[in-house]
This record gives sequence, structure tokens and C-alpha cells, in this order.
Amino acid sequence: MKSVLSNNILGSNFEAISGSTILGLIILFVFLFALLYVLKKYVVPLFFRFKDKRQNRLLILRLEVVVWLVFAMIGLILLFSESFSVTFGLLVVIGLAGLPFWRNFFPGLLIRVMDKFKENDLVRHMNYEGKLMKLGITTMHIRTSEEEEVYLPYKDIINTAFIKRQETGKLMSSKVVFHLAGKNVDQVLNAVPQWLFECPWSIPQNENQVELHPDGVLHVTIYATDHQSLSRVERFIEKSIEDLN
Repeated sequence: MKSVLSNNILGSNFEAISGSTILGLIILFVFLFALLYVLKKYVVPLFFRFKDKRQNRLLILRLEVVVWLVFAMIGLILLFSESFSVTFGLLVVIGLAGLPFWRNFFPGLLIRVMDKFKENDLVRHMNYEGKLMKLGITTMHIRTSEEEEVYLPYKDIINTAFIKRQETGKLMSSKVVFHLAGKNVDQVLNAVPQWLFECPWSIPQNENQVELHPDGVLHVTIYATDHQSLSRVERFIEKSIEDLN
């Protein structure tokens, strides 16, 4: 009697997922995969062949994200409705087993869908600066000016500053004036070169002149690609001075 009661309790908590549901999800998955493959290889290149290829790839990526998100929601609803405990257990196992992968996959997917960076962009992350070679599934590939190949996990990029630098062309310069009243002058003088390096609109040059004049007036020669970028560099340094303790 006790054994029968135990089996009934276990059976009610761990209901089996029907084979027809699993088969239906597999068939739907194969159908969607084939459909997206045809769209990617033939339909989009045919009907959007006059547009930028990068925009085509972005369109396909966003379409794939929407399709697989809807598929995942439908699948989870069906599986949870048949067996909450089994589905929940599978999700926990898959999540824990693939945690290193998921920690980089989802931030990378977000970065690629937002389309803020593209291949051949000049970028900087911490001590690495160079050309963005590839946006992978879990890592970003950078080639530095020293020809070093650097692979950055997306989770590290999300948690720290990742900067897209202006491409160098014909540079413009401007001498800007800052008033250092109440600030530690030596601290500001030491920090200006680093601010110019950190500012994404600045093009650091050996000719960046930093001159201190009487009454705490600082003159800094800045370089950028256009007038708008020069104004942004000026505001960046001004805010950095204001935030300095």
C-alpha cells in the first residue's frame, strides 16, 4: 500500500512528456531551420541585392532572433503544460551545463543585434587597441597594431568600457581653455593625456600641447576629425575636470 501511494505521488509530480509533443517540436524546429536557411541563402540576397550586404546580414540576424524566440516560447509553454517538473529540471541542467557558453552568447547576441560595431572598426578595450576583425558567437576578435590576435569574451566587454574610435583622416585641431579654480593643478596636468586617450572622439597626437597659464588657466590643443568631434572632446575634458576630486 505504501509503495503504491509513493508511486502515485511520484507519478503526479514527474509527469512524462508525450512523444507527440517532442516530435511536433522537432518537426517545427527542422521546418524553421530550413526556412531561415532558404531566406538567408536565396530570398534576401535576391530581393535585397542592391542594398548594403551588412544591412542584409543584420536583417537576417534580427529575423532569426525573433523566429527562435517565438519558437522557444511556444516550446516552453507546451512542455510546461505537460510536465512542469521535468521541463524545469531540464532547463536547470542545460543552464548550468552551458553556463560559460550562455554568459557570452546572450551579451554577444545583444551587441550584434544593436549593430553598434562592425568589422574593421577601430576599437579599444582596456589595454587592447586595434581593428575589429570579427563578431563571433561568444567572442570578439581584435587585431592590434602589433599584429596580435586578441579574442575578447563578450561578458568582459559588457562589464567594462568598450570604445569605438574615430577613424583618422584629415585632422582638425583646436586650442581649448579650461579654468582650474579649486582643482589640484598637478593632478589635472597628469590626467589630461589619459583623458585624451580615453575620449572616443579624440585623436591623440604627439603634438597635444598642455600649457598652464597664470590664475589656473589651462590651454589644451586637441585633435579630431570634425568640428562636432572637437566639441565633444572639449566637453569630455571639461566634465572630467569637474568630476576630479
